[in-house]
Amino acid sequence: MLYLRDLMHAFVTGHDPGVGLLSSPLHDVTNVLRDFKKGRESMNKAHAGKTVADTLAVLGEATGMVPKTIANATRFGIDL
Repeated sequence: MLYLRDLMHAFVTGHDPGVGLLSSPLHDVTNVLRDFKKGRESMNKAHAGKTVADTLAVLGEATGMVPKTIANATRFGIDL
């Protein structure tokens, strides 16, 4: 399967996957997974903006409805 070696290397070593044009969306997915792995800490005052922005970025890439610019603006509003 195409890119399987790169994906498995990222999974085993904990690094971000580097698979050509898919690197950016996969990086956003790994950010969301890292955010939610923190549990309740992911939604505290220090991390809530990043968690929401990362989640919106992934939803935007999946649906095409929310660009990263909106996700970054939302993060800014939460982090104020």
